[in-house]
Amino acid sequence: MTLTELGWRPMLQQQVSLDELEHGYAARVSAVFRDRIQVTTLSSEISLPITGLLAHDDPVNRPTTGD
Repeated sequence: MTLTELGWRPMLQQQVSLDELEHGYAARVSAVFRDRIQVTTLSSEISLPITGLLAHDDPVNRPTTGD
């Protein structure tokens, strides 16, 4: 999979800091469940639990499919 296939666009590049580019990686939210978020990266799919402040925040503020 490529960044373009994940939906990466030049506009997104402008929103990411150099530090984030060097120490992070691109991922796309592929599914949202009540207790977890599934993301797709260049090499795999990862299921992330919704914990901490995000678990107690209004669901409207949580990541959504396509983010």
